[in-house]
Amino acid sequence: VYRAEVLLMPLSQEQGGAGPLSSQYSDLAALAGISLSGNADAQTQRALATLKSRALTESFMKEAGVLPVLYASMWDEKTKTWKSTSSWFGTDEKSTGPGMENAYRMFNGGIRTVQFDRKTNLTTVTIDWEDPKIAAQWANQLVKHLNARLQGEAVKDAERNIDYLRKQLATNSAVEIQQAIYNLIEAQMKSIMVASTREEYAFKVIDPATVPERKLKPSRRMIVLVGLFLGLLAGVAAAFLQP
Repeated sequence: VYRAEVLLMPLSQEQGGAGPLSSQYSDLAALAGISLSGNADAQTQRALATLKSRALTESFMKEAGVLPVLYASMWDEKTKTWKSTSSWFGTDEKSTGPGMENAYRMFNGGIRTVQFDRKTNLTTVTIDWEDPKIAAQWANQLVKHLNARLQGEAVKDAERNIDYLRKQLATNSAVEIQQAIYNLIEAQMKSIMVASTREEYAFKVIDPATVPERKLKPSRRMIVLVGLFLGLLAGVAAAFLQP
């Protein structure tokens, strides 16, 4: 098994603040889903939760074609289909492949790990796999997939907020309220511009994953030590068992 790691630094995201607005407009912003004051720690925790989430993991596994690699014995590389289940159930039906739930448990349980260091505010994404090239590829692709997903969600949220604010603008004639709404719309348009032009939206890659050269496990030294111990134990047992 080889280990590939990506070192990440969280990036603060534009929250669409509205400038020096009075607190009386916070209800309006809240209805539109807009936060008037960004919280960097909350943004980081949300990004980490998304990275570890089942929804993102399954989406990544489908996009990166992870299942045929995890279940290589069940995958026909020539036809790009799952092998027939006739040998298992006595039928000629084609297999639909392994379930996504089991694949997620395997990937989340022993292949992908995420560690966040509160002291340095850095995150390490680790992939352990038997093929070093695939391990590095999955690690880098997972981070790109996360950034792209959060970037797309940010743009959609801002567009939804703008639609809501424009509807409120048409129903409010008070100049002060209209000005507040214009400020909120301007802030949301700024958020869309920032999200659309920043590929590394939630995390900046400090150190991308490279193809590892050294094996993580099994340890040759441990194998030798265990072999010596078992050999000694077997020798002692054989000596006592001899007539």
